[in-house]
Amino acid sequence: METYNGKPLLRLNIMTQDDGVNIISLVEYPAVEQNFIQLSKQYPMHLSLNEEKRELLGVALIPDFPIYRKDDNGEYYITFSAESIRKIAIDFYKKLNVNNADVEHNHNMENGITYFQSLIVDKENGICPAAFKDLPNGTWIIGCKIDNINVWDAVKSGEVKGFSIDGIFHAEDEQEHKRNQTEKETIDSLDELFDWLSTL
Repeated sequence: METYNGKPLLRLNIMTQDDGVNIISLVEYPAVEQNFIQLSKQYPMHLSLNEEKRELLGVALIPDFPIYRKDDNGEYYITFSAESIRKIAIDFYKKLNVNNADVEHNHNMENGITYFQSLIVDKENGICPAAFKDLPNGTWIIGCKIDNINVWDAVKSGEVKGFSIDGIFHAEDEQEHKRNQTEKETIDSLDELFDWLSTL
């Protein structure tokens, strides 16, 4: 089993129809909670504000970033690959979860928060807002519109500093992860071969 800081490292993905991000919350300090994923305090927070439009742009997930967790199973870390993050982002919008938003994971959805922007950082193709230029390819950036004045005031005062995801995920075992990586490398190699052949 892979480890990080001497503790197990689990690679998470969505594997069933019920898996995925259900809610994205605005929080002061994203925390860890059992049975669903909420990003820990150690997670880098990046938030860009447009005060005139009351819009936020921030990070949902960063690829291969170890997130500490502690529950009945003990202490361990979780992480998401760039491929998993892309899959999770697509699934979130396919399920039309754009209004599944709350503050501090209170599950009150009537708060005037709507997610309307989503992008995966891809610097080679120019997809990376300037405020997030230091983040790696594969980072999931989301944007929301806030119509609730109380929520917006919480953002401006610093009570809210970032996004935190709630979701259900499954851990890939190490063999499956290696197999997926091998398949991806094979596909990438074939793409390079076809590109080279097209030049002949």
